[in-house]
Amino acid sequence: MQLHTQSLRGALDCAPQLSQTFEALWAAVWSQPHIPAPVLELCRLQLAKMHRHGSDQMVRHPVAQRAGFDERKAQAVLAGGVDPAAPFSAAEQAVLAFTEQYAMDPGSITDALADDVKRHYGDTGLVTLIEAIGFMDSRLRLASLLTQMLAEGSA
Repeated sequence: MQLHTQSLRGALDCAPQLSQTFEALWAAVWSQPHIPAPVLELCRLQLAKMHRHGSDQMVRHPVAQRAGFDERKAQAVLAGGVDPAAPFSAAEQAVLAFTEQYAMDPGSITDALADDVKRHYGDTGLVTLIEAIGFMDSRLRLASLLTQMLAEGSA
C-alpha cells in the first residue's frame, strides 16, 4: 500500500494530537485566500512528479476540484509539458517554474522567479506559496517514509 498526501491522517492516527495539528495545517493551506486551490494543486502534482510519488499523481485534492480544477492541466504537468487545449496562464507558469526550482534547490531560487510570482500574487502570495510548497513537499516525503516503513513492517 502506498500512502499519498490525502491518506496520511489514518497513518498518523497513532499520534492523535500530531494528526489533528497536521491535518489542520493541511486544511489551512487549501483554504487561504492568496493562491487559488487549483494553482496549488498544480504545484502539488509538480512535486509528486518530481518525487516520483505515483499515488499522489493519481489523486486530486477535493478543494481544488470544487474550485474548478482543470484535469487537462494536471495531465500536462504530469507529462512534463503544456497541453495546447489547456494552456497555462502566466500566473500558473510562474508558480510552476518556482515550484520546480524549489524542489530541486530552494537556495537557487532567483529574484526573477520570485518577482514573477509576486507580479501575479503579491508579496503575501509569494510567502504563502513558499510555505505551501514546503508543507506539500514535507507531506510527500512523510507519505513516502511511512509507506516504506509499512512495507518493511509487513515483510
